[in-house]
Amino acid sequence: MKAGKDQGYTRYKNNELILDLLHKRNYSATELAQLTGLSNASMTKILVDLSGKGLIKVVQGEDEGGKGRKRKYYAINDQAGLIVAIDFSDNALKVAFADMQGNILDRRVLGQVLHYTVAVLYEAILFIKDAIHTDFSDRRLTSVNLSLPGQIDESTMAIGRSAQFREIVSEDRLGVLRLFERHFDVPVRLYNDINLSAVAEKELGGVAEENFLLMHIDAGVGGAFYFGGKVFGGSHGFAGEIGFLPVVRDGKEEILDSVVSFTAIAERLNARCGETFTIDGLVRAYGSDPRVRAELLESAKVAGKAARELALILDIDRVIVSGKVAALDEEYKSTFVAASSGDGAEVRVSFSELEDSALHGAILTAIRLDLRQTISR
Repeated sequence: MKAGKDQGYTRYKNNELILDLLHKRNYSATELAQLTGLSNASMTKILVDLSGKGLIKVVQGEDEGGKGRKRKYYAINDQAGLIVAIDFSDNALKVAFADMQGNILDRRVLGQVLHYTVAVLYEAILFIKDAIHTDFSDRRLTSVNLSLPGQIDESTMAIGRSAQFREIVSEDRLGVLRLFERHFDVPVRLYNDINLSAVAEKELGGVAEENFLLMHIDAGVGGAFYFGGKVFGGSHGFAGEIGFLPVVRDGKEEILDSVVSFTAIAERLNARCGETFTIDGLVRAYGSDPRVRAELLESAKVAGKAARELALILDIDRVIVSGKVAALDEEYKSTFVAASSGDGAEVRVSFSELEDSALHGAILTAIRLDLRQTISR
């Protein structure tokens, strides 16, 4: 019995390894055998098994040595399932439908939302169910994946703390998970949005480093630690909440979020100027209103210094900055970079160019888990 279990586990791990490789690019059977150290016979058996489960497909490659014969390559079968990703970040509700190769088939912004209620979630659920019935009835739904701002316990999918979901969390920390599970008969998963963005930055953003910090500055401030080739979530998945980092502004100790987030900046300007600045309005006013520009440039100094201190503590040399600040001009960016230098720190700062990184991160993560779930059956 033990030998059978060992063989089953080995077969599962080999299948998992092949799927992970094909998730990154297409390979021939020979290339896969060389990469994994498996025999050609074993590789053929694995590929036949994965093909039989509908997880991979054959695609044609280049001509072999001008002989008129195309080399056979294997790829993840894009028709193997349908993934739903929902992003609640930055006060906007976005939904994407993707295939098993990570291609986004449809993406919708359902609206700008400051605080999420059960009623808003029901609207999203009804939209998703209608879209699946209308546009994707020929595809098998494999999972629903939620990207949320705040603390998410990755082991239980409970929301620990989230300003946007405060009303729901106050009644039931598992309320969001349970609501979606009642309406979808597939795995439902909750993730911290910035952790998902870090996955996308690594796999789609061309980040070469295995250790980096992602600092997200938008309506709020969030962060993710990517160490040793994967996101570091801490004991409960709460690591990366850099918005609570103590900083000093005008001689007064505050937290990073209350100084550099767009929400905090808008509140300060509203109180000081007697006007109504919105979060999105700050980006537009940055180029024309000296008051907004000065406030954002001052916040860049605080954020850059915080990035330097975190990089020194964590012993990393790369900080990626995302969020609305990534769309600001070179003066903001150079101010940030200058503040991140000095005191012996050699921190490389770059500003993200990825759009919908949390959605892409949710899809990339879901593909791996959905494929593994299929081979474990």
